[in-house]
Formats: sequence, C-alpha cells, structure tokens
Amino acid sequence: MESNDLENTDNIKDSDIVGARNCSNTVIKVEDKVGRLLDQMDIIINEFRSSEVYQEIHDQWQNNPSFRSNIDRVLGCNSKILMVIYALGSIESSYRSQVQLALAILLKLDFSHWLSGIEAYDPVISVTDAKVMEALGCSVLSVNEECRRLVDKPTLFYMPFANTEHMANLLEANWCPSRLNQMILLATSFEGKIKSWRKVDEKPWEPPFFHHGLPTRDYLVVRERIDYIEALQKHTVEFAMTGEKKAYRNSLYNFSCHFLDLDQQLDMASLLPAGGGSGFLKIGTDGSSDFLKTGNGGGSGFLKIGTGGGKGFLKISTGGGRGFL
Repeated sequence: MESNDLENTDNIKDSDIVGARNCSNTVIKVEDKVGRLLDQMDIIINEFRSSEVYQEIHDQWQNNPSFRSNIDRVLGCNSKILMVIYALGSIESSYRSQVQLALAILLKLDFSHWLSGIEAYDPVISVTDAKVMEALGCSVLSVNEECRRLVDKPTLFYMPFANTEHMANLLEANWCPSRLNQMILLATSFEGKIKSWRKVDEKPWEPPFFHHGLPTRDYLVVRERIDYIEALQKHTVEFAMTGEKKAYRNSLYNFSCHFLDLDQQLDMASLLPAGGGSGFLKIGTDGSSDFLKTGNGGGSGFLKIGTGGGKGFLKISTGGGRGFL
C-alpha cells in the first residue's frame, strides 16, 4: 500500500463508518418493508378478487351492454385507455388505500385488452409505497399535477380519496366537450355528493356551513367548486359500483364509474351559474372591515360576513341590503 493510501485511511473518521453502517441499515430496512408490504398486497388482492363486491364490479364492466357501449365511445379510434390514480393515500399506512390499490391492479389485470397502464400520484406516497407500486406495475409520478392534467387521449381517473376541490380542478382544467368526453371518473358518486349538498342548501333557516363542519370561508369555496360537478349532472352517465351497504370493509364507500357525454357544440359557459362565468365568491376587505361575499352577479344577492365598524355581523340579503342576521 502506498504511503498516501495509508494517510487517507488514517483520515477516515469513526463518524464516517457509523454513517455508512446507518445508510446500509436503512437500505435493508426499506427492502424489508417493501417485501412485507408486497406480501400483504398479494393477500389483499387475492381476498378482494374473491369478494362479492369485486365479482359484481367485474360482471358490470364485462357484461353490462350500456357500460361497454360507453367504454367504446370513450375509446373512439383508440385501442387503450390510460388509468391515472390521484389521492390514493399511503398503502404503507392505510388498509383502505391497500384495498383501493388492489381494485386498480385487478381492473388492470382483468381488462388489459383496453386498459393500457397505471400512473399514480399522491404527495403522501412514501419510498416504500413507490417501490411496491412499481413492483405491481404502476408508474409513480414525481410531479404534483394538482389534479389538473389536460386530457388529450382516453383516460380513466381513479380518485379514491379525492375531495370536491380535486374533482373540480380536473373538470375545470378540461372544461370543453372534446376533453371531457375522453374522461372516465372512478370516484365517489357525483349524484350522492350533489344530493348531500342540496339537503343542506334546502334548509335556509340554518346556515349551511354549520352542517358540513367547515369554517365559513372553506364552505363557500367548496360550494362554488361543486358547481362544476353539478353543471355536468345532466351530461353524466353514472354506474354505481359500491353502495353504502357494499363498501367492502369501509374502503370503497359509495363508488361510481362516471362517463361524460357532451355535445361537441355545447356552450360550456352556459352550464355554470350566470354572471361572469358563475356566481361570485369574494374574500377580502371592505374599508376596515373584513368580509366574505357570495352572490350571482350585479350585487343582487349576497352573504356578507365582517366586522362592521367593530361589530361582528352575518348579513344575508336579496338586494338593497334589507335582510340581515
């Protein structure tokens, strides 16, 4: 050994050796977790395949003439449909996420003649999650698309834990018939979601944001975003996959497969509430008073919440500022 090699060896610190050992141990731990999680996913996939819930889903996708007709319409002259998973959660830490991934894997295996592959993104996906998902044939995305992918080919969006804003982002980004007609959405029932909000809105004597357990501002933001889902209700063909009673261990609650079917000449702006593309939601300051205001344009109706010269108030009016609470 040369003298400079001996000098380099002497310069190695104990901390470097410990660091190398820790790094090696970390790699081993990750690989161990990947192996255990793969084994667990294998069990869950097999259990779910034999379940009554999946058998009914498979039968619907395989044998329902109307379902098959909608698949063919979305495919058009294409031969395959890409599956994109948003809001799956972490399969390392959530059993529900494991079941939801099992559904995606089984659908890809059983309908590979028209499903081309699976891409997935969720900010909570861990290193272990990613390795397991890749081993199961998924491509894990590194960029957060914020559920705003532009659809330029037939795409099935599978959104297990997606909230109203996630869904609205996707619809808003593709707000034209040519894009929406190429989409299939596998998610919580649109019909059920709309009914849930309508039940609240039909009780004018009780402020609706109290019912949803949301802060006022959050409620009004979400209420505006649901307009995108509600606007497409008449143009959506919905196939219920799991109801409230067949949620499979509370993991697939009230799931439906949604097909969008819009006339190519449809004026999309006309589907949203009137007044500059929709009703308005305004959050800001009015002089020295904070306020939150929502209405249908022109100031004809509003909900105003502010400090009003030092006095907190909630004001609901249909014009002229006559009504208040």
